Amino acid sequence: MRRKHMFCVTDKAKEVLTKSLGETERDPGTAVRIQTSAADPQRLECMLDQEQAGDMVVKNSDRLKVLVINSELAENLSTMVLDVHDTPDGDQLVLRAARPGA
Repeated sequence: MRRKHMFCVTDKAKEVLTKSLGETERDPGTAVRIQTSAADPQRLECMLDQEQAGDMVVKNSDRLKVLVINSELAENLSTMVLDVHDTPDGDQLVLRAARPGA
């Protein structure tokens, strides 16, 4: 039986999301949402949003919601990992291909 892949978020990405959420005034339960851009369906965008029915929810080490993503989009991104690249301007969230066997 093949193991089903799923969209993954690294611990470092969860830390960056947690820090970003902590810097904004928001309602409890609000998280970052990754969604398809309405202007360009080939692009993804992030926004603050509440969890919706059928969402995949990612929590940080404190069990707080930091990311929500529609389950269908998460399935489409099942070979991808949300990670962090260090840049001269600070940490930047990036999507990268999952390593084979990971």
